[in-house]
Amino acid sequence: RGTDFRIIVTDSMDGEETDFEISTIPVDSLVTVKHLDIYEFDDGKVGDVIAYDFNGRMIVHRVIQNDFENNHFLLKGDNANSTEYIDYDDCIGTVVNVMPTLGKFLSFLKDGPIFIAIIVLCTIGIVLGTISILNILKEKERIE
Repeated sequence: RGTDFRIIVTDSMDGEETDFEISTIPVDSLVTVKHLDIYEFDDGKVGDVIAYDFNGRMIVHRVIQNDFENNHFLLKGDNANSTEYIDYDDCIGTVVNVMPTLGKFLSFLKDGPIFIAIIVLCTIGIVLGTISILNILKEKERIE
């Protein structure tokens, strides 16, 4: 089913360090979500970080309990006070990697003025490169 890469935009998982494989997830971290089929969520264990769909948005929270009989998880953000029951049907996958530095860099790049400046600089580079190539071709024709 593949993987997804997402930048975390809230601090709900930015809590105290844990001993779990996926510890805290700071704001602006880039996470890798491995998509799972519904039957694979039976293997979800306490401490796993599950991605689920909530009104068209991907949310990631930690498994507090896996209710195999009713096919749902009890989830909670590390920095949140509330818990939520999420049916396996609404689950997308599990977080398998967290990259805080790369996420912060990508968040920085997608900032409006910086993104526009990068596009403008790339466009100028392409135009200047094209002009340079055309000048070389003209010079080559003139010599021959």
